[in-house]
This record gives sequence, structure tokens and C-alpha cells, in this order.
Amino acid sequence: MEQIFIRILNMSLTAGIVILMVIFLRLFLRRQPKIFSYLLWTAALFRLLCPVSFSSGLSLLGVWRMPPAQQGRMDYIPQNIGLMEQPEVVLPVSAAETSVNALLPPAIPETSVNPMQILLFAGMGIWMSGIIIMTIYGAVTYMKLHQKLKSAVKEKDNIYYASGIAAPFVCGLFRPRIYLPEQMFCGPAALGEQAKQYILLHEQIHIRRRDYLWRVVSFLILCIHWFNPLVWLAFILSGRDMEMSCDEAVIRKMGDGVKKEYAASLLTFASGRRIVLGIPLAFGEGETGGRIKNVLRYKKPAQTAVFIVLFVCLSAVIALAANPKGQKTGQNAGQDVGQGAGENISVSDGAMDIYYGIVSYADGLEASGTEEAGRAVIRIPGIGDMEIPAAGEVYPYIEIEDFQGPEAGDLVELSFPKGEMFIQETYPATFSIPAESIVVMGQGFLLERAEPGKYLFTVPRGFAQEAQEGDILEIYRYYDDVMENETEKEFVAAVPVLSVDAGNDDIWVEMSADEVSAFLSGFGRGIVCELVKQDETG
Repeated sequence: MEQIFIRILNMSLTAGIVILMVIFLRLFLRRQPKIFSYLLWTAALFRLLCPVSFSSGLSLLGVWRMPPAQQGRMDYIPQNIGLMEQPEVVLPVSAAETSVNALLPPAIPETSVNPMQILLFAGMGIWMSGIIIMTIYGAVTYMKLHQKLKSAVKEKDNIYYASGIAAPFVCGLFRPRIYLPEQMFCGPAALGEQAKQYILLHEQIHIRRRDYLWRVVSFLILCIHWFNPLVWLAFILSGRDMEMSCDEAVIRKMGDGVKKEYAASLLTFASGRRIVLGIPLAFGEGETGGRIKNVLRYKKPAQTAVFIVLFVCLSAVIALAANPKGQKTGQNAGQDVGQGAGENISVSDGAMDIYYGIVSYADGLEASGTEEAGRAVIRIPGIGDMEIPAAGEVYPYIEIEDFQGPEAGDLVELSFPKGEMFIQETYPATFSIPAESIVVMGQGFLLERAEPGKYLFTVPRGFAQEAQEGDILEIYRYYDDVMENETEKEFVAAVPVLSVDAGNDDIWVEMSADEVSAFLSGFGRGIVCELVKQDETG
């Protein structure tokens, strides 16, 4: 359930950005038929309903500072945020990201539960409570409305007169009916037949376009994303666009000559109305005034203009539904944003899932790797602190005298049967099953959290003996291509040397989670560093 909650938050964030862009685009459509503004809202509807999308270089979201798409998703909040030593999110606005990240509680090694998990649990409880309240409200209001409509009198077909209602509306999902206020259409003070014709045509257009279904779907989405004020705003504005587009459809059908009479009929219902499920839609005097102004100034556009505007709107909908292609996030470029356990963090050799990290502290973990082993914690870039599990084998990659198991500062390789392991969210987090093997690949490393998405990391000075502060360390990985009988060189990172600790033979650099993971997985097996001296870089 926690993963679902995080996914909903991510969907709501993307949808919120799309809603803001739809509101902006609507400004350019003020003089165009409202059906085009109504069409734009399908992009927001898609984002609120679907957690994944396709990527395109033409995505309008590319103008924002977005996280890179992973498996069709843009995760501002990582799915594994509850496991992070220092939780962090990625937001389109740098100032907001910095403020939010400063408020997120860091993990406390001495406790069994990460404070971030408590925060997520509380947020999930509030979210579920909101859904329940919204659902109960909709159900109770619908039952009251249904009770009121029991006494409705049928005029003909699907048209009914009902007392106690303020304005006409459509109700029903499978057999929608049009309900008219009895006090306005019957008796001596009844509206004229012409006004009735306008109103019926308006409601019949709603039925033909299935607007009543879209509003029910919209309300259900509102129940899920109730915490997002932009979704409420979209619900209201899309309702206005829907009504105004229906008004314009009536004018197109009846002709420009009925504008004044139709506008007068709108004034009659200025007191308000309720739509399916009884959700209030603000049709006070101000809203009625907007509809009347729109009716009076409406002019049927030329057919050529309609095709042009339609093409632009459909293109905008597709561009808003698409994820940015190859998008990076400024200071967090290269960060493994939103990756779950084992996604681009683990390395697969076909039969095993392999994780690399640095032991941050250890307490008597024996080389036997049995249940009697003491407690040790490994820091895995992009995931956080994990308790090292028991393993079938624990041994050094290169022979070490008096090897007693992993110690603080060791680079460790953990191997699990492919697809059988998952991460249990405690703090430090735990692997669900014992490892097949634990291999110490190297010793004397340090890995510390820096700014969000970055790590301070020590590269052994043996990789670059003459390194000095300010030099650039270029890191490459070499592969042997057996088929081509040649060695391939892959660029990993180019990072400035922050400082050199001659006493401990360390070079301090800053790397992203992906860069550190690439270095660790290739250490001793193809990782090469090339030093670019400060005077060479100018």
C-alpha cells in the first residue's frame, strides 16, 4: 500500500504540472470555441489515471526541471525513499526541492524504523481517510438525490419533472434521464416552450457526448487526488468548459438569432445546481455571467480555423501526455531518481542479482556467514543502509591474511538468486533472504552522503599517484569484446579532486549514485582512472 501511495503522489505531481500548463494554454483559446479548452483537459485526466507514459523529445514537460523517466514513470519521490539514509525528492522548482528536502527526516541508525517510514505511514493514513470521507459524502448525497427523484413525473422518453430541484440536470449512468424543475416548467409561472427547447437541447448534448460519465470519472479521480488543490481547480474549470461548450453547441444548432433568448434562460438558473453524485459545481451569479458573456460573443468559426485549432490542441494533448525524452534534473543529473530495489542499482549476470556497497560499520561478522554472525551495515548507493545478511560463503576476492569477514571500509559484493530477493523496509533495511555469497572486493573505502543525489567517495590513490586538489579524475571502464577480439572503453565520470589524504592514501571526489555504483561494480575488473592536471585544464 505504501508503494501505491508514493505512486499516487508522483502521478499527482505530474498531473499538477500538466494542469498548470493547460490553464496557461487556455488563455490563448479565450476567443475559440470552448470545446477545444475542454479537449485539453484529457491530458490531465490521462496523467491522473495512468502511472506510465511514453517518452518524446516534443514533450511540453521538457520545459520544466523534471526527473528522468524510468520505465515510463517520472518519480519525484523515490519508491525506496523509506530506505534512504537521507531522504530526498526531485521537484520541478529548485527552491521547493531544497525546502522539502531540508524538512525530510534523516534515518537514525540506532532505531529499528526509519523516521521517513513513520511519515509515509501517517501520510498514507490521512490519504485513505480523505478517500473514505469523499466516497461517503458522494454516496450519501447521491442517495438523498435519488430519494428526492422518486416522485419525479415522466413527461416523455427520458424527460422527467421533479420538485425540490433548482435547475435541470442529467442523472443516471446506464439510462441517463433529464430532470427539469417542476416549479419552472409547470403552472402559470412556467418558462416558455422556446426556453424549454433550449434547456432540453443543452442536456441532450451532454448525454450524446457522455459528459455525465466523464464527470463521474472526474469525481472518482478527485476522491483519489483530493489532497491536490490543482486537481480541485481542474475539476471546476473543466466543468465550466464543458458547460460553455454545450451552450455553444446549442447556438450552432439553433442559430445566432437565439443568443438573447438563450442567455435569458440561463439567468433563470443562476441559483445553482448539482451534477451526478451531488457534487457542487459553482454556478452562482458570477459563473452565470461568464456563460452569458460567452454565449453573446460566440461566433461560429470558419471550417479552416477549426481544423487548425483542433490540430494544435490534439498536438498539445499528446505533448502533455508524453514524458520528456532523456531529461536530466540539473544538479541531480545522473541521479538514480525513483529507482526501486534492484533497478539499475543491482547488476545481473543472468543467474544472480548483485549489489555493491561500502561497509559503514561492522560488529564481528564472521567469515562463515552463519546465523551466529554479528551485525554489519553496508551503504549501497541509491538505496541506503542495508544490514548485511547471512550468506552461504563469505570470502575475499584477493587473498587476505587472517580474513575474519567484512570490516568497516570494505567494498562488498552481495549475490542473490535472480528475482527471489526483495528489500524489507526497516532501518537499517534488510534483505528478505540470505545471500548466496559475500565477497570483499577491496578495503579502506569511505562513502558519505553529500548534497541530494551525491556522495563523497574515496578513490584509492594508487589509481592516480600524482593527484592534487583541483585536478580532474576521468574514470573509464574497459571491456574485453571476445567476438571482436578487442577491448572497449566506456566513460563513467569526470570528477574534480576535492582533496588528497596522503596519510590514508585516499583521493576524495564527489559522485552521483550511478557513478559510484559503476565504479564499485568494476573495481578490480576494468576500472581505470586517468588524471587531467589542473594546469592542463587551464
